Amino acid sequence: MITLDPYEDIKNTIIVLHDYASTANLTSQFFVPINEKVLLPEPTRLVFPAAPMTKMTYPSDAGTVSSWYDILADPTKVDSKNPQKTFSAANIKDQCKIIMDIVDMEINMFKDKDSSRVFLSGVGQGANMVNACYFAYKGAKPLGGLLSYLGMIPLPI
Repeated sequence: MITLDPYEDIKNTIIVLHDYASTANLTSQFFVPINEKVLLPEPTRLVFPAAPMTKMTYPSDAGTVSSWYDILADPTKVDSKNPQKTFSAANIKDQCKIIMDIVDMEINMFKDKDSSRVFLSGVGQGANMVNACYFAYKGAKPLGGLLSYLGMIPLPI
């Protein structure tokens, strides 16, 4: 896991999940040159977890890649009413537990334990994951928000 901390006291955290076959390191590089004062209104910690290496079912020649979950069938033909036929629901739920542990760690870092100071963000497969995790979150107070790029909700809500 990679973290980028601001030079001031942290006011918020954004947890950013990378896409299929990408890495936390590569994704974090997009954020290094950003001037926080321009992009983010408050000092914000950026957290970049790494997806596990996963043996892929589809495509059959993909082998083992950095992936939040196994892809079971062609994702361009996903049935939005039954996405678990395309994406491994078990993998998604397991990874959500890990992401929620990171969320809890970040919430507990704040003296006020305010979950609304933690945001989830992702791109592609990482967006699918943050969508699933965000809607599965069971905290006493909601998370701060969701920034999802090029994703879908991979499990029925």
